[in-house]
Amino acid sequence: MTAIKFSKIYPYAFESPVSKKLEKFKSLLMEDQKQRLKDKSIDCEVIDISEIKNIENYYGLYPAVGENLDYLNSNNIRINFLYRNLDQLAWQYCDKGFFNFKSYIPKIISTFN
Repeated sequence: MTAIKFSKIYPYAFESPVSKKLEKFKSLLMEDQKQRLKDKSIDCEVIDISEIKNIENYYGLYPAVGENLDYLNSNNIRINFLYRNLDQLAWQYCDKGFFNFKSYIPKIISTFN
């Protein structure tokens, strides 16, 4: 696996109709991630997701679950995705729902041991 070096990390946030507790949790999560990156001397700036269009050669982790991918697609925001090895391995078994997938979990885990 080839390591990619980035000059700056941009965690992004966007407004969504959620409860105040969830909104606060997401905000604290973003601040925690920002602090962890800064603790490792990684240049980091939290931006609104709409600002991604202003960044050249933007890469982001593939949002496998949740509203993030829906938001990106519905707003025509194109990102060069980075995929986790676990996701790439597991997706080949995701064709018949969770209960079929569940039977492959031991095989997936053994691949990483």
